[in-house]
Amino acid sequence: MIKKYFSFSNLKTLGCIVVSILITCSCQKDCKESKLIDCSFPEYYSPVCGCNGTNYGNPEEAKCHGIENYTKGTCTDN
Repeated sequence: MIKKYFSFSNLKTLGCIVVSILITCSCQKDCKESKLIDCSFPEYYSPVCGCNGTNYGNPEEAKCHGIENYTKGTCTDN
């Protein structure tokens, strides 16, 4: 007798877990702060909250720190 170890629902659950892990890893990679060498940004105040939970004075400052994903406003506003 052959035992059935995997069913469609198990495979679907496994697929969801794999996709979830890939999305999480991708987000964490994008959110890791790493200051870019020779990066300058204008000095104006238009705060953004980086996906890493850090406030930056403006979008260009966030990008100089390697943060591409951010929302407008400070982290406490969001």
